[in-house]
Amino acid sequence: MDFIAEHIPIYGDLHKNVIKYLINDQDLIDCLAIDNWIVGSSLFVYTFAQEKKKKQLPVKDLLEVVCFLLLNIYSVIDGNSVVYNVDETDTPATYIGTISNSTNLKDLAGKDDFGNLKYTFLGTDSQILSLFKIDERTSRLETKGILDRESVCEFTKICSLSLDIAVQSTRTSFFLKIPVKINVNDLNDNAPVFDKPNITLSLSEASLVGTKVTIDGARDRDTSDTYSLQTYQVSPANTPFSIEFEKKLDGTSIVRLKVEKTLDRETKSSYQLEIVAKDGGSPPQSGTLFANIIITDVNDNPPNFEKPQYDITVKEDVNISSVIGTIKAVDLDEGDNGRVTYRLSSHQSDTILNLFSIDHLTGELRVSKKLSYAPGKKYQIIIEASDTADQPLTSQTRVIVVVEDVGNSAPVIVVNLLSGSNVAHITEYANKGTAVAHIAVHDDDTGDNGNVYCTMMSDYFELMLLGNKEYNVVVKQKLDREQIPNHRVSISCQDNGKPPFNVSSEFNIEIDDENDSPPKFSSIQYTETIFEGNKKGDVIVQVFAIDSDQGKNAEIYYFLDNEGSKIFSVDSTTGVVRAGIELDREQTPTITTKIFAIDQGTPSMTGTADIVVKILDLNDNSPKFEKEVFPMEVFENKESGIEIGQLFAQDLDEGDNAKIVFNLPKGTPIDLPFLVLPHGQITTNKVLDRETQPSYGFYVIAYDLGYPPRTSTASVVVTVKDMNDHRPEIKGPNYANNTFSISQSSKAGRIITTVVAYDKDKDENSDLVFSILNTAAYFSIDPKSGAIFLEKDIDVSPGTTFSLEIEVSDKGVYPQKSFMTLTVVIGTGEQTAASNTTNMVIVIVLVSLTIVASTIIIAVIIFLRRVDRNAKATKSKSDYYSGGHVIDPSVTVFSLPDDSILCSDKKKKKEVSFSIDDDQDHIDALQLPSKTNHPFDKMFVDKDKRQGDDSHSIGSTSDSGRGNSDDETSRSPHSTGNRTQHKGKQGKHSGNSDSLFSPRKISHSQPLLYSPSKMNEQHGSRQLKYHTDNPRNIFHFDQQENGPVIDCVTSFDQKWNMCSLCYDLYEELNTYYSVVGLPQIDVLYTEQKNNGELS
Repeated sequence: MDFIAEHIPIYGDLHKNVIKYLINDQDLIDCLAIDNWIVGSSLFVYTFAQEKKKKQLPVKDLLEVVCFLLLNIYSVIDGNSVVYNVDETDTPATYIGTISNSTNLKDLAGKDDFGNLKYTFLGTDSQILSLFKIDERTSRLETKGILDRESVCEFTKICSLSLDIAVQSTRTSFFLKIPVKINVNDLNDNAPVFDKPNITLSLSEASLVGTKVTIDGARDRDTSDTYSLQTYQVSPANTPFSIEFEKKLDGTSIVRLKVEKTLDRETKSSYQLEIVAKDGGSPPQSGTLFANIIITDVNDNPPNFEKPQYDITVKEDVNISSVIGTIKAVDLDEGDNGRVTYRLSSHQSDTILNLFSIDHLTGELRVSKKLSYAPGKKYQIIIEASDTADQPLTSQTRVIVVVEDVGNSAPVIVVNLLSGSNVAHITEYANKGTAVAHIAVHDDDTGDNGNVYCTMMSDYFELMLLGNKEYNVVVKQKLDREQIPNHRVSISCQDNGKPPFNVSSEFNIEIDDENDSPPKFSSIQYTETIFEGNKKGDVIVQVFAIDSDQGKNAEIYYFLDNEGSKIFSVDSTTGVVRAGIELDREQTPTITTKIFAIDQGTPSMTGTADIVVKILDLNDNSPKFEKEVFPMEVFENKESGIEIGQLFAQDLDEGDNAKIVFNLPKGTPIDLPFLVLPHGQITTNKVLDRETQPSYGFYVIAYDLGYPPRTSTASVVVTVKDMNDHRPEIKGPNYANNTFSISQSSKAGRIITTVVAYDKDKDENSDLVFSILNTAAYFSIDPKSGAIFLEKDIDVSPGTTFSLEIEVSDKGVYPQKSFMTLTVVIGTGEQTAASNTTNMVIVIVLVSLTIVASTIIIAVIIFLRRVDRNAKATKSKSDYYSGGHVIDPSVTVFSLPDDSILCSDKKKKKEVSFSIDDDQDHIDALQLPSKTNHPFDKMFVDKDKRQGDDSHSIGSTSDSGRGNSDDETSRSPHSTGNRTQHKGKQGKHSGNSDSLFSPRKISHSQPLLYSPSKMNEQHGSRQLKYHTDNPRNIFHFDQQENGPVIDCVTSFDQKWNMCSLCYDLYEELNTYYSVVGLPQIDVLYTEQKNNGELS
């Protein structure tokens, strides 16, 4: 009997002479099951034809034959299945193969119909079909997306995916199902990973060799024999431990740390191990666990599940929290070592962990979220059972959950965040259309129940349709993190079922910062104040800047500009600005600098602000006078209260510290004829008389209004300018009745007498001109000296008289004049001539009386002078020469020239001071043969000779106002000793007496005192007292009523070598005495031995 097998459509037509037996799929399944074939189903109906005979086989026998033949026929078909091998890949559209090239379709379909074939997938396993795509015309088979072996074949060693491809002609009835197997080859794309990088274990030192401690091993998602976890190593190698392990279903492994040697805690209390897990790659990938083994002073049975695998079927509408099964494990240990707890393995998909939960004590498996049906979809759950020992042992089992469909199910939204984390991230620089997330919607229902559309409401994001039930969430408009840092996006999806199911899903989108905002200071200008004289490090101000960016882009550091960093310092993180130096307001009252805030972004951005520091004043500067000495001038006789000058001083401080008030210092004599006004004006407070005092020197003080106030001093020298307020005073000649006689034999050219006059004014106002007003043929007068000459010989008879009208005039602008009349009597010989005996007698009597009176007066003066001198000897020592006593309570300071002028044999510079006691009337009694009185007057009235005279200034090094030294006391002009008189040397004064008192600059270390004139109570006369720093040149000059008395004391380097000062005075006075017809005077000196010197 011959059988013919052919592929025909289901319920094909009967053919002539052929008996066809229709065997449905169930029969085929049963037949195959009898022969232990794999369970499967076919979309084809296999028909077997038997040739028509007289006798047909019984049906039972026929089925047995069919089953036998089917076995062979199916093997042929399976042998014609297409098998492809492909590596797992992360590249979509990876080519797998072309079906038409891998089969003999051209022979089966025929050449004419081969080009009209259409290729489509058959089956309902959407998970597998979602991985691949086929070209309907070319039969090119490709991957649709990423093909990750570990995702599609989790926990399996061999990954083989089966699918059926329908081949159908578009013109004929040709149809063929081609089974395709795709073997996904594993790549070593996952390294072993430990759950924790570090563990700490405690192990009793009594642990026996061979004791094992279980630790959580590494997991390798690669599950193929080649690339899965292969070995463990422990280092260092010299530890008393080794590693044993066994793989588990979920890719993890049970690792046991085995004790290889006896442990001794006292020898070593801990071990630090590196446990390295390696896979089978070349080179292998590895993961490392750092174990800290603490040896202290054991659980050898893991829990055992009742079943190696649990199969559970549940309807998709099962309620949440419903118990769908109970898992049971038994641990043969006791106590905590035998108490079992349950948990879901953490090394499985989040879907499993979210959909299911297990009671850790009872093992009840519950549904945590609503389940959805999918054809052929199964849930594989790995459940762990652990004991509660200190070192727990763990076992695993597999639970297969099959969900049964009960009707329309809700769509499921699957959100894939492209940032790879639980929160979507996108830069604020992202352009419009940039994708943020991928949305896939799954609805396993059919028809309208499976048609789903999605919407999203957002101002900044929108959905972009990619294909059936797939979307991308893309940027809709420009983003700004500083305005809105994160967005909450909600997606709603609804099917078209009745009633429709609506589901939604939300996720956060965080806008990643870009460094697009510079730091901004809290103020564009910080203005602060600080007192000058601060300490280095004092806080000036704290600046603060904010950056609306975040992270590194908002980390701010502060720094100053180059100039500012020389003066200040800034804390780069806190913004505290401190003084780097001591500040001085007078140098820089205000300091402006820039401070910068820079963020740490790339590239960085900078903010800028100004710091203005105003230095507050401290009273650290004293007023400073414009000059050390203020020379001023004022005319005598001016009314009181006139301003004579202005003081100028400057204080570098400010405010009250710089306001200056002028005054006279304490101790200034109350009779000073000047006032110092607060603003520095100097005025007179009485009428001045130059002839009484030609100049004044005094201190002024300037003080500021700070607290405490600061002061400085200067000196003022006021020169009283002369007014022509005195007439010339005619002092001589002194004849009775202004009558004198000359010899008849007198010859022309002879000086018969000299008119002596004195003017208390100075300069032109004291420059005198002599003239004879009436005409006199016999007489003339020298206009300068006042000497009256005979113009011609006398040729008149004795007794003739001439009356001469003498005029003495000064040279002032408005000259002052004085007059006198001299009567000249012509006598015989050297006798006074008279025209008659009566006149002669009168003249003789007058002359005699004059001589007698003069002699008496001179004798009285000399007697009184000597008495006075002796009386003053003791007083002089205490008042003028005793150490530590003031010479006189009021002194005007002047300076004398060097010894080279005063004493020709002395080179050392001298300082001289003098005091003026008594009033001005003494000058009236002094008659010298000079139109400007006598040489001492130059010291007081000659302005030109006094220019630059600093003798009134502060701190003269002269002896004015101080106690005399011992040396001075020992050389007092009144010291006791032998006194003798020696005739003074006659001769003419050879030098200019004015030069004796040339002004010199002196120091300012001692107070300046003003000395008004005082009356000498004993004599009613004026005294001039001169002395130097040491008593080498000292003289006293008394102008008394009856003539001068000079007491000169000097020192000698050699005996009889008189100092020129005393000698000049002596000579000058003798000249005067010769003019007035008085006897010549002797020099009175004191011979005193002191330190070998003779004075």
